[in-house]
Amino acid sequence: MSDMRGPMRPWLRIVLFASLALNLAVAGLFAGFLFKGPPRHGHDRDPVAPYTRAFDEEQRGEVWQALWQRYRADRAADGRPDVLGEYRAALDALRAEPFDAEGFGRVLAEQGARADERRQRGERVLLDYVTALSPEDRAAYADRLEVVLEEYAARFERFRKKGGRD
Repeated sequence: MSDMRGPMRPWLRIVLFASLALNLAVAGLFAGFLFKGPPRHGHDRDPVAPYTRAFDEEQRGEVWQALWQRYRADRAADGRPDVLGEYRAALDALRAEPFDAEGFGRVLAEQGARADERRQRGERVLLDYVTALSPEDRAAYADRLEVVLEEYAARFERFRKKGGRD
């Protein structure tokens, strides 16, 4: 591990800023999926996107609040992950001679595991929210989901007919 004493090098500030910007961009995309649904081009790869898109505006807000509360509770229980420390470990692995493929792979696996935890947290919130809906609200939600799925199918068909080009 590199020596972290003394003033921070300018290039390291740039790397850390870029890392923070990337993390904020990912968080923004996640929030966008919850509030606006998936992008309107190509085919969608997020299996949760149709479910969140089928919520009305009020429900999206409620689900977002529940997700944020679950995140805060989990973070309080598990502590805050050392995200920058992981990126520093990745930098060390990338700069090592010979290249530390095992160390870099370990960082990627840890980051992937945390992403999986976030996805699972979201799925639990979604399940809890839908479970709490009244039968009438759940039926209305199912109707909206059906419309979303029909839109997806039509978009996928157009995408397929264009030869997979946007």
